[in-house]
Amino acid sequence: MNILLIGFMGCGKTTLGKKLAMKMDLNFIDLDEMIAEVEQMSIPELFKCKGEKYFRALETEWLSRFDGEGYVISLGGGSPCFNENMKLINSIGTSVYLQMNSDLLRDRLLDSKQKRPLIEAFKNDKTKLALEIDKLLKGREGFYNKANIIFEASNMSDTKLDCLVKLVM
Repeated sequence: MNILLIGFMGCGKTTLGKKLAMKMDLNFIDLDEMIAEVEQMSIPELFKCKGEKYFRALETEWLSRFDGEGYVISLGGGSPCFNENMKLINSIGTSVYLQMNSDLLRDRLLDSKQKRPLIEAFKNDKTKLALEIDKLLKGREGFYNKANIIFEASNMSDTKLDCLVKLVM
């Protein structure tokens, strides 16, 4: 069994993924962290030095070669939206879209210490950040909605985590 978590940046894919993996006794992979480790540079550095197209190609290459079982995999927010990746994601295992409204995403991303290349320019302007999140989210939701499970991810609790475990079983 593999569970692949998709959704917008800041929705909790990594945090929830680790908890889900522990609860289900599965291995955890964060695709962005893995790519950064292999490339020996952070995702923002990769975007700056090699470009988004290169990064998206790495995501697709990894997804097309993945052949393991017993994983919870946290994917980058844009992973499902390029190169027919959503088909690959659904072929690897059960995909779960961690859905969250744009206002909550904005608040979470404003507070985030993590650098995110696609929104970094808007980080100091709450209004512009909200507009950019809305724009990106609208463009991505069509891909996200192809997930096997759509799970409302705000206000996560142990009870909600238990519900998610039951959904993916």
